[in-house]
Amino acid sequence: MLCRRGGVVLAVLLAVLAGAAAAQDPYGNGQPGTGGFTPVLSCNQAFMGNGLFTFRIHNGLGGGTGLLGVSTRPGRFLLGKTEILIGLVPPDPILIRPIVLGGTPNQPGAGTAIVPVPLAFPPMPALAGAEFFAQFVAMDFPMPGSPATSRGLKIELTYPPLVFVGTSVGGNIDPYYLVDPQVNLLVHQGGATFSDNVTGAAFTYGGRGLFVGSSFTSQVNYADVTTTVPVWRTVYTSAGSGCYGIGYDKANQRLYTLTDPGSSQRELVALDVANPASPSFGTLLANTVNLTGGNPMTERWALARSGKQAAVLVGFINTINLVLVDTDPRSASYLKNLVTAPVPMSGTGGLSLATRVVFTPDEDVVLVLIQNAGTNPAEIARYDVVGAQWLDHDPTQPGIQNIGVTSVPPVAFGSAPADIEMAPDGTFAVVSGFGGTGWAGRLDLNPRNITFFAYQPLSPLPALPGAWACGLARDGSLMGIGTFPNAQLVLADPQTGVLLGTVGLPGASNVYTVEHR
Repeated sequence: MLCRRGGVVLAVLLAVLAGAAAAQDPYGNGQPGTGGFTPVLSCNQAFMGNGLFTFRIHNGLGGGTGLLGVSTRPGRFLLGKTEILIGLVPPDPILIRPIVLGGTPNQPGAGTAIVPVPLAFPPMPALAGAEFFAQFVAMDFPMPGSPATSRGLKIELTYPPLVFVGTSVGGNIDPYYLVDPQVNLLVHQGGATFSDNVTGAAFTYGGRGLFVGSSFTSQVNYADVTTTVPVWRTVYTSAGSGCYGIGYDKANQRLYTLTDPGSSQRELVALDVANPASPSFGTLLANTVNLTGGNPMTERWALARSGKQAAVLVGFINTINLVLVDTDPRSASYLKNLVTAPVPMSGTGGLSLATRVVFTPDEDVVLVLIQNAGTNPAEIARYDVVGAQWLDHDPTQPGIQNIGVTSVPPVAFGSAPADIEMAPDGTFAVVSGFGGTGWAGRLDLNPRNITFFAYQPLSPLPALPGAWACGLARDGSLMGIGTFPNAQLVLADPQTGVLLGTVGLPGASNVYTVEHR
């Protein structure tokens, strides 16, 4: 772990974490306290140089006390009947700090705490990607010897926020853009075969690197983005046609894309990306076999956050199957199809497209964004991975009713839905589309109750040009929307729809990819 790499690095980390630390990515289960309220731990993005980094606790017992623990490794052991999710065996713990909650004394759910922790040091490559694990343990005992706790939280130290925008404008020198969302400024514009018709992107190594896939050059390309002008190179060239989408498995240092590796049909391929300086960087390690059944219309897919499974939409128009693939290299069924489920679609105009697919962060549910002709132009199908079934949002009607005009309650999305992305905590998703003047909205979800949903158009946004791609910041606090034909990056608050900034993208038209660092 990074805390053992040397005195300078350790000193910096201890100085940073002497106040508190938290993370955007929850894991494990919390334990409810008085009144059935489970404490919640959260924070904004922990990027190096973030003077406004803040650790937050809410939903605790008003006026209560507790302990915040931070460690270099996760843990899992029982204290009574409560799971402790951080490592407590030396030298793993780096912070155990008492916390006093505000709020009405003894009022369940009223307890809160806000702890500013300035990360006031410049980006350091040695720290980028370092992970820490945190949990809040409340001195609130609903059962003897079993305290209330938050879920565990994983924090990754990263380079400062940056938004990559990939486009397709024709020819083979498509422009790309890097935008600083903190000041709404275009900091770099480039154009090369490396960014030709970008179909997906992923920041990696704590924001030091960026992978993109190109459908026209059939390549996966990599950029070092630690400098103002990225340094690009090709790391993989497919034997067949197209590289669609990018999925990064940090735990196993593998990168996935959907391409033809020489089998005359598209497969998921796994690439070695453990070390950019290694001669094996970008080497093909393995691929699926007959993933698509020869269907040439397969382009859309997503990798789960854990990297252990992928969701592939086999087909594109009318008849589409959701295929779940095992992507855990330690599994005996690695890169084998686990589930094939026909996607229910209710289009009445003879044409239905599945435009995007995403996992919820807990990986219990898959959402499929659907564009229809006719009276139901947009809907979202939800597949219950645990129950192995599509969720029906109106059991009074025959068949499966997706979230849309036939669900209860009915939802009127904008037409021509193009993109969807899940918030890191799983409580909401953002969607965008290019029908009419363009639109964006938020779908609220209850991660503990998969039948609950509510949709809110982000109506405070001004009229958008066609909204093709959208993306969310790592902490879920910022939404980026790529528009066309008047190409720009629109930055908005996904909770309120308030416009936060607009950055022009000179020379762009179709914005295909919006990816946040």
